[in-house]
Formats: sequence, structure tokens, C-alpha cells
Amino acid sequence: MIQLEQLPDPKRVLYQLLSEASGLGERRKKRFSVNTRTHRIAEFIGDFSPLRALSAFRALESDVATVVTAKGWQTW
Repeated sequence: MIQLEQLPDPKRVLYQLLSEASGLGERRKKRFSVNTRTHRIAEFIGDFSPLRALSAFRALESDVATVVTAKGWQTW
């Protein structure tokens, strides 16, 4: 099994998978907003702990926490 972090372009793979999963025909896929759909993925994740096994995800969390703290934004 290929690890996510080993893929040369994981975003492209995600976009292809979302496009395929849409079930749309070729014509309608051209108008399918993959970018919009990628933002909705997080809404369906109830447990982010498996993602924390990925160093890239841990780095993202750390970067976000740093910005939130620096800006003084409230977290809950």
C-alpha cells in the first residue's frame, strides 16, 4: 500500500478520486467544482487521530495553532 506522504502529488490524486466518486458523466464533470468539494471533506471527519500519524498533518496542526495563538483568536 502506498503511503499518502509518498505520493508525488496527493492533491491531484484526491481531485481525481472526488471526480470519480461524483458519478457524473464527462460533460458534467467539467463543471464539477472539485475544489469546493475538498473543503467539505473535513465536515465528514469525526476523528482526526488517524491523520495525526502523518507528519504533514501534525505540521499543519502546529502551524495553525501558532497562528491562532499569535493572532489571539479564541479556541474552543
